[in-house]
Amino acid sequence: MSTHERVVWYRARREAPVAKQKPLAPSAPMDGHFDERTLRSLRRGFQTHQSRQADLLVHPDFGIGIPVVEGADTAKKYAIGLLKLAAEIEHALMVQYLYAADSIDPEKDTENLAKKIRQVAIEEMGHLGTVQNLLLLLGGPQAFHMQRDVIRRKSPFNPIPLVLEPVTLLSLAKYVAAEMPEHVPEAHQAKVDELVALARSDLGFEPRRVGTVYAMIRWLFLPKAEALAWMDLKTLVPDAPLAAHPHLEESDFQPAAVIEAYELFGGDWGDDSSLFLLERATDRASALAALKLITEQGEGFERSEDAHFNEFLELVDAFEKAPFGRPIATSPTLSPGHGGEKPTVVTALYTGKWMEVQALQYQLLVVGLLHAMSLPRTGPDPTLAAARVELARQAIVVMRSTLLRLASHLISLPVGATGSAAAGPSFDLDPRVAETAGVADYLARQRAILTRLSVLYGEIKASPEFDAGSTIADFLRVLRRQDRERGDFLDTLPPPAMV
Repeated sequence: MSTHERVVWYRARREAPVAKQKPLAPSAPMDGHFDERTLRSLRRGFQTHQSRQADLLVHPDFGIGIPVVEGADTAKKYAIGLLKLAAEIEHALMVQYLYAADSIDPEKDTENLAKKIRQVAIEEMGHLGTVQNLLLLLGGPQAFHMQRDVIRRKSPFNPIPLVLEPVTLLSLAKYVAAEMPEHVPEAHQAKVDELVALARSDLGFEPRRVGTVYAMIRWLFLPKAEALAWMDLKTLVPDAPLAAHPHLEESDFQPAAVIEAYELFGGDWGDDSSLFLLERATDRASALAALKLITEQGEGFERSEDAHFNEFLELVDAFEKAPFGRPIATSPTLSPGHGGEKPTVVTALYTGKWMEVQALQYQLLVVGLLHAMSLPRTGPDPTLAAARVELARQAIVVMRSTLLRLASHLISLPVGATGSAAAGPSFDLDPRVAETAGVADYLARQRAILTRLSVLYGEIKASPEFDAGSTIADFLRVLRRQDRERGDFLDTLPPPAMV
């Protein structure tokens, strides 16, 4: 595991010079001072997009600061550390949105809102894949990172904590705060201020936008002169322990042959590739373009009509007109520490067996993706490229079908004794399962999970609560067949020593 596993934020000093801006328009101060919103509104009228970004990060009065990877003494280590944090943030948001979608009451979902949130979750998976391509560009396939809770949990002031919670006005407020752009349209500003205040009251700190992490990554990828013209961070944030040369050089990028062999393509995902953005990153220019497209889809400073920010604002509006959630457990888990924060420990034995099935299927998805990414698409053995595509296909099946069906069943089961609160899907993830390793390890992990699942299926079938004539019995047969096919497929792969 990398030693660079913590990101801390450093704010600009008050005495540090602020980037030159045009003079502010005259305005009467309130009690001798401008309030933050008025001051920022005045400044925006005279600013470029990039100077607004700089304000958000390093303005001494209202800038939130810059994220710094502890111990990263080169630009390459710094960028890899921030990209790994970005990967964990995308992963965490993805499962939070899936949980929120699962909590929507189908009888109240007259506008197909669950599908809207699931689409956002799928797009987060695309962002996660794009971040893997950026990591590949800098560190090769060994830099791939599918963790969720290693760097993110150790680093203070993440956009929002990982809490698996039913959809409410509060949870939607936190998603708006995490996804909002730097420049909120005036028509939405008052509502967004209200939602951010609600999120802040629950979090206990000012939520960080996801886009602030990507802005810092972009600064590292920019050519030195362009980056310094945007923000001279060593001057603006002198306390931040930046590397002596904090800008990526051409020598930091992997050879074209490595990228060609291992990069993630939308085509790897078959027909589902049209549902999300998965961008290439083969050099500096394409990396910057990929970062720009991620922010335009809703996690940065740009405005886009189909941005995640706008999607969640629409969900807030719909929820305030007619609440559509149902009360299910918050962060249901069998292993506190491996799931969401504010955990609800499930004590009902039958529910627990199904929860473990759901968690293990989710872990199969994660390990399967790591396995797929470790197989080269180029080389003398064409079966490896085919295996890569098949593993990606299996991951999509699990995400779009298996997890959805399991969540629906778990919401019908109690957390504890009969009559207790409804449970929900578990996204427990032991970091050891998601650790980047080699093909032999990925094969062993998948086989171990399949073995445990087979035992669980038998225990579920033998439980007194199990109804052999129900639709869930049919689904159990589907799971067994699906797992058997996966196991048979893994047995057809060449020995790890040949990969």
